[in-house]
Formats: sequence, structure tokens, C-alpha cells
Amino acid sequence: MQGPVGPIWMVQGKAVGRVLQRAQPSCSVLKDLMRDRPMTVSTITFTTDFGYADPYVGAMKGVALGINPDALLVDVSHAVEPLDVVHGAFVLANFAPFFPTGTIHVVVVDPGVGTKRRALAVQTEGQVFVLPDNGLLTFLLRDAGVLSRIAAETPFLDPVEVDVPDSWRVIQLTKEAFWRKPVSPTFHGRDIFTPVAAHISNGVGLAELGEPIDRIVCLNIPVPGWDGDTIEGRIVRVDHFGNLVSTIPNALVPPDVQVLVAGAIIHGLAPTFQAGVGLLALKGSSGYVEIAISGGSAAGALGAKVGDVVRAAR
Repeated sequence: MQGPVGPIWMVQGKAVGRVLQRAQPSCSVLKDLMRDRPMTVSTITFTTDFGYADPYVGAMKGVALGINPDALLVDVSHAVEPLDVVHGAFVLANFAPFFPTGTIHVVVVDPGVGTKRRALAVQTEGQVFVLPDNGLLTFLLRDAGVLSRIAAETPFLDPVEVDVPDSWRVIQLTKEAFWRKPVSPTFHGRDIFTPVAAHISNGVGLAELGEPIDRIVCLNIPVPGWDGDTIEGRIVRVDHFGNLVSTIPNALVPPDVQVLVAGAIIHGLAPTFQAGVGLLALKGSSGYVEIAISGGSAAGALGAKVGDVVRAAR
């Protein structure tokens, strides 16, 4: 909106830009207009597999703002592969640590919506996650050390229940007073997870939302370790560029390691994606060894997919 002396800024429905431009030495006008605003703003993030073409994300954000108009809503991604819990878990683990203490994360990749799968609010070290109990917290549980307790014969990516880490609180959402009504059996993101997150942002305690539980679903993604001169991991993510993200931690591999994947052998780690021609192995930004092709798709070149074995040898 343009005024005679420049743009007019709108604060709580009032035009203040022109006044501030004429009285810049004093911020009293802005302070008066903002005096009823909260000193802190709760941040709620949204991560889903809903895509961007449909109204689902907008409906969730509308519900959130209807409960807490002052919440800061952040879209992380709505391009998680449809129904791909592993992808959702990978995305969650790679953005959540960068958000400040007190952030509330709504994560909805929910192939079991409407079934007996549980709805949870999970408090970890300083953040809260509101999501289905289907393995979306796998990488955070992995970092907490619980995957070492899963039986070795459990197939890769199989869901299993594990003990909740000592520093976490997990609440099964059962108090319908904090849900939107009526609840659609196909849209818990709008009717359960988002309203619960918004109520938490308004100060509702987790204990008010349901009952504490001490077991949670986790996908079996073992943490690899050296067995003699080799270490075996799996491809856990094929990213947007066709890079293959393995489960082998960067910290475990020396620069002169050999990486074997899909019949190919890569000698040593490259420092960047542009460091050579052909297949490259390098320490990825997610904390795990990646296989890439400079300017191309390693997944396409190798025909590799999630679950394929990756070996490193020294």
C-alpha cells in the first residue's frame, strides 16, 4: 500500500508507516501499537507429504492460526515422497536441530491415518514433535542410541517398538478436547496434530493432552561399525539430485577409504562434488557418506535405490 510519503505499513490493522517516516526519532507509536503483542512468539513448523497443489496445507495452517493467531508458521517441506516414512524421518532429522528451543514440529507422513496407530506429542531436548507413531522419529532415536537394542536379525527398515529415551517425554494423544471436531478419519493432520500443536504453543502442558507411554515405533536403520577392515551400511535416501545417502557416519571413514556400491568401486573421498569426473564418494552435509556424480545422478547411473548395500574398506 502506497502513501504520499512512501509505503504504509500495517500493524494490527492500522496504517503506521507514514507516521513512522515523519517521526523517525521516536518509536513510541510503534510501541503503543505493539504493546498488546506477546513478547515471545511460538514457532510451529509443518512437514508433510501433501504436496503444494491441494488445500491440505492451507487447512492445517488455518486451524493453527484459529487457535493461536500469534504463532509463527514455518513450512519446511510438503514434498516428502507420498507415504514414505523413511524420507519423512530423514527430512525431520536434518532440519529440526537447527530450530531454536521451544519449536513445535508438526510432521505428517501418515499411511496409517484412521487406523489404530497412535497419535503422539513427543518432547525431546527442548523441542516438541506432534506426529503419528510410525517411525518418523527414527533418526533422532538412532542418535539417542536406542537402535543398538534392536535384534540383529530384524530386517532393514522394519518397524519395531523401542524404549523411549530417558530424556524424552512421549504422550499418546487421547484428550479430544484439544482436537478439531468432527475428526476426519483421513485428515488427522488438520484435526488432531495441528490443533494439538497450536494448543501447546498457547501454553497447554503435554500432560493435559493424553497419557504417557514408554514405547515408541522406530524403523530398523542400524548404526554400522567396522568389522575388521570393512564397514557395511545401506542407502537410506536418494536425494533430489540423485545422490545416494548411506547410513555410514562421516566420522568413521578415513580419506583414503574405498567405497563399494552397486558393483562400482570408488577410491578415496572427494572434498566436493566438483572434485573429479565420474562417481564420487564424499562426506555429506547430513553427517553420512554419500555417493554422487558431478553434474549427474548417481542413482540413475548405478540403478541404486534405498536399501542397497554400501561398503567401505580400508
